[in-house]
Amino acid sequence: MCCTVCPQLLNLRLQVNLKSSGIPVNNKNRIFQVLGELLGVRGVTGHIEPIAQLTAKTELYIYEPIQVTPSLLILPYDPLAKVKYEVPVSATGGDGTYTWSSAKNSIAVVTQRGLVKTELNSIGSTNITAAMSTNPAIRGSCMVSNLSQSVVPFTHTYIYYIYN
Repeated sequence: MCCTVCPQLLNLRLQVNLKSSGIPVNNKNRIFQVLGELLGVRGVTGHIEPIAQLTAKTELYIYEPIQVTPSLLILPYDPLAKVKYEVPVSATGGDGTYTWSSAKNSIAVVTQRGLVKTELNSIGSTNITAAMSTNPAIRGSCMVSNLSQSVVPFTHTYIYYIYN
């Protein structure tokens, strides 16, 4: 909004310093203090004109990526047995608080504690996602597949045994 009212502010000169400010929350995450300082404004002549010092400070949190374990979960589907599976999955990384979701609830659902539950008469695959509660854009996922059992044909095999 300010840039449309004051077009000369489009020519800002900023200086940003990044300084470590402490120990991470769980010895993996990093917390940085970011300091920004407005040094001047480029004038009509093209030169930087100094202005009164304007500073801002904030904290920047850098987290380990979220990983969901196991990354692939394959469960057998048997239409005659009609078995529903309940399998726990876990997540690491981020700030440690997660919101769980399933891309296809018709295949499997997930509780907020990471318990995956398959649905009856459902065949297919879905992604189970753990997103950081404070920033859902930071996420990790695993694939859950509920596949029909197949008959695996055995071919003729020769077994050799060496006798001494």
